[in-house]
Amino acid sequence: MLSVVHFLLVICRCKCWVINCRRADLDKKSAADLNKCYFVCGHHFEESQFLNDLRNRLVWKAVPTLFKIQDVSTYNFATSWSNVTKLYLCSQVHVMEEQFREKCPELCVGKSIAQKLYEHMYPALDFTFIFVSHPEHALYLSQKITKLYIVMRLFYAVKFRNRDITTRKLDKKRKNAHGSETL
Repeated sequence: MLSVVHFLLVICRCKCWVINCRRADLDKKSAADLNKCYFVCGHHFEESQFLNDLRNRLVWKAVPTLFKIQDVSTYNFATSWSNVTKLYLCSQVHVMEEQFREKCPELCVGKSIAQKLYEHMYPALDFTFIFVSHPEHALYLSQKITKLYIVMRLFYAVKFRNRDITTRKLDKKRKNAHGSETL
């Protein structure tokens, strides 16, 4: 039985499908147009990417990867992939930010704060876009991106906390200085 799947409405995932299908002509179309008018044949998905034996329901992170490619040079991967990578990376930064805000108060107590945040955040992230483009470096890159975000976020948390403490001390000094002048 031949199954076909609509292009996704999620912009970054849809663009990834366009890239994998080597259809540069579809690159300028919106995700809504692609979803409405274009399909991908079920033969282009690995067996593990289907939810059922009928091959008509995909797992949420499915990507078409099975293609017989004669000439890969017909698609400009350099510009398109960088845009898709940026979109995916931004979406994962949003996930990390939500995880940080949700768990920071309870995990930022005691020692090994960064390690606790990493252990909580990393499993919630989806870095499959790195595995598609750089499978040999994917695990290393995904871990480094997560750790870099945590270090950056903790740095700014400490910086702003110190700024707030300094501001309160200055306000207190000013208040005390003005209070002693009025006497």
